[in-house]
Amino acid sequence: MSGYETNLKGLGRQLDPRGIRTANFGRLKGIRPDAVIVCGMGGSGLVGDFLQATAAEIRLPVPVTTVKTNGLPALPFKRPLYVCISFSGETAETLDCLKAALRTKAKSGVAVVTGQGGKMRKIAEEYRLPAAYFEAGDLTPRTASGNMYTSLTTLLRGTFPGLAVPDLSRSIRSGTFSRQGAVLARRLRGRNIIVYADASHSALGYFWKIGFNETGKNAAFANTYPEIDHNEIVGFGKIRGAWAMIWLVDPEGDSENRSKAAFVAKRMERKGIRSVQVKLRGKTALQRFWNGVALAEWTAFHLAGLNGVRPEETKAIDELKSKFK
Repeated sequence: MSGYETNLKGLGRQLDPRGIRTANFGRLKGIRPDAVIVCGMGGSGLVGDFLQATAAEIRLPVPVTTVKTNGLPALPFKRPLYVCISFSGETAETLDCLKAALRTKAKSGVAVVTGQGGKMRKIAEEYRLPAAYFEAGDLTPRTASGNMYTSLTTLLRGTFPGLAVPDLSRSIRSGTFSRQGAVLARRLRGRNIIVYADASHSALGYFWKIGFNETGKNAAFANTYPEIDHNEIVGFGKIRGAWAMIWLVDPEGDSENRSKAAFVAKRMERKGIRSVQVKLRGKTALQRFWNGVALAEWTAFHLAGLNGVRPEETKAIDELKSKFK
């Protein structure tokens, strides 16, 4: 078994809060934010979308906004808690957000999450910012999503002690999804992929897209239903090339949305587009979400094998980062 596979099997362990180290945690106590602003890019920034998607389930009492750009846009909040997340601690856009947040003088309302440390950790130590650290090892940002989400929610507990985040480390058994992922990968091989999910699972759908792009080195896109019914289905009137659509379906989700998705899937099949329905498994919404993450990782991993590429490499991204340091 490769090291990459071992990391995928360890997703459950990443959801154990006991694996997270914190610093200056006490500075979060007693502050009363009116929002949580998560700043990050790529796989790191997607964790903010994960928080947004699961906020109601874990009883986060304030809205969540994500920032995926340089600096901070104008936001309608008076006392936000900024959490800057960077797997490497070196992401230029996120460092820019961190510095902008510090310029707001809201030092007690700025926190950091990182795995490898870098410049971000140095700034956190200099300003004595609340921070959460995890062991990055040979993980990639997209395979460290559990670590980053758990780090983020661990920090938030310091401000919101009523946060209801269950320990999923034993209930999420990622390795059990390897075989299903291999079957899906064979159905997707040689095709451009579009991942569809309902609006409440848009972050999960985007995670699947990222995996296909970075791990599988495969063209992939993501959108939500029923939004596609009002624009996108027209664009497939005269389809060219080989395409596949994945439909992420929560059995506990809106039944009308599921019916619309099934109708569109059948319509696309008649146009020669392969449609694959993926039912999210789990007793709770959080379990279904993280099981969906696990299946996404395994499907992308097996697709990389079929495409003859190394799952951990992202040469195009590395080249771009080195050019614009």
